[in-house]
Amino acid sequence: MYGSQQQFSQSVMVLNCVAELRRAKDTAEFFDGMAVDEQQQWLDTMLAHAQFPDAGDEIPRICLLDSGVNRGHPLLAPLLDEPDMHTVEPVWGTDDTANHGTGLAGLAAFGDITGVLISTLPIEVTHRLESVKLTPSEGANEGDAKHHAHLFAEAVSRPEIAEPHRRRDFTSAVSASDYRDRGRPSSWSSTVDRLSADADGAGQFPRLVVLAAGNTREHGAWMDYPASLSTNLVHDPGQAWNAITVGACTAKVDTEIATVAAIAAEGGLSPYTSTSRTWASAWPLKPDVVLEGGNVGKDALGAAGMPSLNLLTTHHQPTERLFTTTNATSAASALCARMAAQLMTAYPALRPETVRALIVHSAEWTPAMRQMFLPAAGEPGKQDYVHLIRHCGWGVPDLDRALWSAGNSLTLVVED
Repeated sequence: MYGSQQQFSQSVMVLNCVAELRRAKDTAEFFDGMAVDEQQQWLDTMLAHAQFPDAGDEIPRICLLDSGVNRGHPLLAPLLDEPDMHTVEPVWGTDDTANHGTGLAGLAAFGDITGVLISTLPIEVTHRLESVKLTPSEGANEGDAKHHAHLFAEAVSRPEIAEPHRRRDFTSAVSASDYRDRGRPSSWSSTVDRLSADADGAGQFPRLVVLAAGNTREHGAWMDYPASLSTNLVHDPGQAWNAITVGACTAKVDTEIATVAAIAAEGGLSPYTSTSRTWASAWPLKPDVVLEGGNVGKDALGAAGMPSLNLLTTHHQPTERLFTTTNATSAASALCARMAAQLMTAYPALRPETVRALIVHSAEWTPAMRQMFLPAAGEPGKQDYVHLIRHCGWGVPDLDRALWSAGNSLTLVVED
């Protein structure tokens, strides 16, 4: 049944037959559509419940290699110090003019803020942020993979030179605009592999690198979902063997418009995601995992992204707006980096490779994913599971499962 509080309260007989009462599910559109003064009231309430870590070097950091971050946002200022903002090109500055990096910083810190705003529970953030401006805007870094490899290495080195003793995970949603490599190593992906394994230092200081798999944004491909998932492939450098490559799934199906339906079913792959379905068998199984990346709505006229199917995060111009929405594998990679930082907080002695392993091994496929990519009849074979993994990775990682497996279950961890 659907109704207002007043309507339900008018009938004791109805309430005697009801097992549960709960408020209507809020979406990101509810908060994104507010005037800035209303957003400010919700933000003030959120800050009143928030607990932020100190700035000590023992606190793990998420280092965002993206379009920069505007740390003037009230939710980000307590987590990002001015000296922790870097850039690979001084003329670019460190601020975010592309409305991308600031949004990912909000997700990396708090997750999808929609759920945070409607909760009355305390908000405990256990990690801090760093930022390196790797690109000033989408498509701004012209050049080949060798040029991008050089910039990526520069971006990793800046915070490490400034603060060499910190524990951090690096996350980047910057990728090539195409997928011509089709799983083959490139200069860019090889650099990511080299940095992740610390090949130059004989493996003494490996790094945890989280990459976005790359996005599908063609409206025609969305209308051809799910068949289009097999032909829209992971973008360079997402084929890196040693990084966690993150695709997008979705649980968001409420469009708030009766004539518009969500394309992906709840628990299915997001229409924004990319896969390695047609890569040769010699190349890695990617993505490694999938997390929430939003959904797309469609009606008789076509398909389009919608705020109600997106994730809520921090706006890059807080004097004009405090909240905005974001989506796709960029959002999913920021959520994965957040999970990595939470594991690093809980288990500060674990090596980066072990944190990566806990994330991947905590993942499970949803029923929707199994229904989409495994045969309906008979026992699935090895190739059926390869087909599933090249679309969905190893599934959706779960923080509680990862924490439990490292702390309470019988688990063999070999750090070698």
